[in-house]
Amino acid sequence: MRSSRLSRLRQALQDVNLEALVVRGRVNMRYLTGFLDVFDSGFSGSLAVTADRAVILTDDRYSQQMGERAEDTEFEVVSEPGHHLEALGRLLRKLQVGYAGVEDSIPVAAYERLKKEYGKTIRPVTSPVEALRCIKEPEEIAAITRACVLADRALAHVLPAIGAGASTKSLALDMEWFMRTHGASDVAFDLIVASGARSAMPHAVTVEQKIEEGDLVKVDIGAVVEDYCSDMTRTFVAGEANDTQREIYEAVLSAQRLALDQAGPGMGCATLDLVARRRLEELGFGERFGHGLGHGVGLEVHERPALSRLSRDVLEPGMVVTIEPGVYLPGLGGVRIEDLVVVEEDGVRNLTKSEKKLQLS
Repeated sequence: MRSSRLSRLRQALQDVNLEALVVRGRVNMRYLTGFLDVFDSGFSGSLAVTADRAVILTDDRYSQQMGERAEDTEFEVVSEPGHHLEALGRLLRKLQVGYAGVEDSIPVAAYERLKKEYGKTIRPVTSPVEALRCIKEPEEIAAITRACVLADRALAHVLPAIGAGASTKSLALDMEWFMRTHGASDVAFDLIVASGARSAMPHAVTVEQKIEEGDLVKVDIGAVVEDYCSDMTRTFVAGEANDTQREIYEAVLSAQRLALDQAGPGMGCATLDLVARRRLEELGFGERFGHGLGHGVGLEVHERPALSRLSRDVLEPGMVVTIEPGVYLPGLGGVRIEDLVVVEEDGVRNLTKSEKKLQLS
C-alpha cells in the first residue's frame, strides 16, 4: 500500500516536471508512510520524496520511534541537529535535487528561509498528495464504514432521550462517550447538538441548552476509527412538528434524494451541487441553502473533493463524500440531512444507515 502511494506520487511529480516534493502536512505524511501513530501535533519534520528515495527528516524527539516504524520499508529516517529548515536545505542538497516543490501550506516566512538555505529552485505547489487521498483504497473504505456504523449506533443510543427538557450538551457528551467506549479513538469533530433557533446555525457550537417542546434538533456526529472519519447529520423535532417544519424537512430530504440518485462517476461536483440547489430553489428555499452540498471524508473530516458551486473536482470511483443539503431560517431553526457515500462504478453506495425521520414518535 505504501509503495503504491509513493509510486503514484512519483508519477504525479514527473507529470509536472518536479524532481522532488517536500511534504510538510502531517496528515499527508501519515497517508504516504502509513505510520498513523507517530506524526502527532508536536512533530515538526518533513518528508522529502524524490524519484528513488523517501526521507523523513526529524529530530531526537522522534528519531527512535520513527526509525522503528520505518524498518523494512522504503522510508529512510534522518535526524539532524539545528534549525529544521537549515537541515532540510542540507538534506535536499545531499539528495542532489534540482527543481523541487514544497507543499503550499508552508508559511511564507518558512518558505523564504528554506529557499535561502537550499540555494536552488524550489517553489510552493498544490500538494499532489491531497489529490491521491481523494481516491480511497479498499482498506480505507472499510475503516470509514466502521466509523459510520459506530456513529449510527451512537445516535441510536441517544434517540430515546431527545425531547423536551433534555440537555443538548449532555446528549453530545453521551454520544461521544458511547463512541469512545465502543471502538472510536476520537470524535471526528466537536459534535453538534443544536435546538430551537440555534439549529439555524449550520455549524453551531454545542452549548448547555434545554430542548423545548416543538424545537427542531439538529445532530451532527462523526467518529474516528482506525484513523478514518465518518460524518452524519440528522434533524428531528421535539414533540409534534408544525407545517413549516414539515415543509422545510421535506424540501431538504427531496434535494438530498435527488442528489443521491444522480451522483456517480464522471459527474462534476459543481453540477451535483447545482442539482440539489435547484431543487431547493424550486421549493422556495434556495436562498436559505448557504453552504456547499458536501465534501470528501477520510483521514480528515473535511478534505477533497469539494462539492460546491466553485468546485472543479469530478467524482471518481473510490471517492468518499458527504451529501448534505440544508435549509436554515434564522430565528426559527434549520434542517440538514447528511449521508456519507462511496462513489462506485454505477453510482454511489450509502454508508450511513440511520433512519431519516423528522418525527421521533
